[in-house]
Amino acid sequence: MKKFVIAIIALLLVGAVAAWYFLRPKDKAREVVPADATSVVVLEPQKMIEELGLEAEDVQKLGSNFEGMLKAVDLAEPVYAFQTEDGQSGLSLNLKDAEKLVKAISALGFANEEQQGLKWITDGNSVGCLDKDKLLLFLSVAATQQDALKPLMKKLMQQGKQDVKVLDELGEQDGFLKVNTALNNLPDKYVSGLSKGIKLSDSRVNAGLGIGKKDITLSASLADSPLAHVEGWGQPIEGNLFNLQPADPVFWLCFNIKGETLLNFLRQQPQLRTALLGLNMMADVDMMLKAIDGDVLITMPKLDIKNPELLLTATLANADFLKNAGDWDGITKRGAQDFMASLEGIPTYFGVRNGVLYLTNSQKLADSACETTGVKSVPAMANGKCLSAALNADQIIKSYPGLSLMLSAIPGVRSAVNGIEGLTLSVSPQQDVELSLKTNEPVKDIVKDLKKLLNAL
Repeated sequence: MKKFVIAIIALLLVGAVAAWYFLRPKDKAREVVPADATSVVVLEPQKMIEELGLEAEDVQKLGSNFEGMLKAVDLAEPVYAFQTEDGQSGLSLNLKDAEKLVKAISALGFANEEQQGLKWITDGNSVGCLDKDKLLLFLSVAATQQDALKPLMKKLMQQGKQDVKVLDELGEQDGFLKVNTALNNLPDKYVSGLSKGIKLSDSRVNAGLGIGKKDITLSASLADSPLAHVEGWGQPIEGNLFNLQPADPVFWLCFNIKGETLLNFLRQQPQLRTALLGLNMMADVDMMLKAIDGDVLITMPKLDIKNPELLLTATLANADFLKNAGDWDGITKRGAQDFMASLEGIPTYFGVRNGVLYLTNSQKLADSACETTGVKSVPAMANGKCLSAALNADQIIKSYPGLSLMLSAIPGVRSAVNGIEGLTLSVSPQQDVELSLKTNEPVKDIVKDLKKLLNAL
């Protein structure tokens, strides 16, 4: 009996060791990401390849100049790019064959040596170290600073599994590409207009890019978003204007806002501020904008580059600005509450109908403004959102017969373009953002058509 118990215990131990070996975490690259990382990008190559419907030979063709590196890197595991608190930028990869990587990267001009128990690779702008499982590479490091960085890199290579806040937060996102960063790490042109009174380093974006059956979608959540601090912004879309817009428009944008908030935003834009000053000399434009309270819907009925037509409709709290209409200068009255002005030679029509403000550059749209068009329901992507927009790709193609004719001459391009339904954008009151490319055909089928076209070239 004693021998039987010992045999059972031994068997269990062997099973436990075998389970640990085969089920142990293979993602060693995550272990070298610094705990103080302020930004991180995670790419899952294998997931991207599968979602696009690509095959091994497709990847080899795309990376034919880096075949050795591709064979050395473990594409089934994630790739990490990060930025540390002191501004260092790094990259970590999981490896299948360290020796093969050293050989491949040496051909690209990297020097290599063994030092401090690790293999080191360097060139004039970067320094890296690797063992049999992983590579850690620091970028934009001058040759004179590389030796000073090596002790930190050795420590990171040996630190093992640990909690990294920016990586843990990424668990909320889906997709083959994930990003977590503070807004102050984004290019200035994207955040310069948001910095007033907001500490951008405390406002973070957490995003994921994924491929579904018939969509490619970027989802992002904003922690302590600057928009969340804007009074009069962020209420859900009411949807009362969608039945007033022309049917099947090429583009529409809808948001819910207080007029005072909208006016303040326009005043912060130098060119628009100058335009507002000029417009207020003609009519009570500031008073008109302040009266907006609820949905604003901007629509482009069709695509016409030479003569673009736009229609804006907005929910009003009141129409008190009309009380002074008799004193407006340079404004032509077209009806009881309908007017026309010429702005830099462009006729502009506006007025109030059934408590709704309209503004357009088309007389035809002005004549039919605020009339029910049969669009009865709120688009699905606008439900519960505070901002939503859609671009109809099919309408763009139909607007240009010449484009349709050209596409029909190239079957691969035609089928790929025809497979694209359009773009949609939505923002929730909680500042969750979703940008999605919708397709009529499965994404994998569109990629397959493009592959055929490329192979034929």
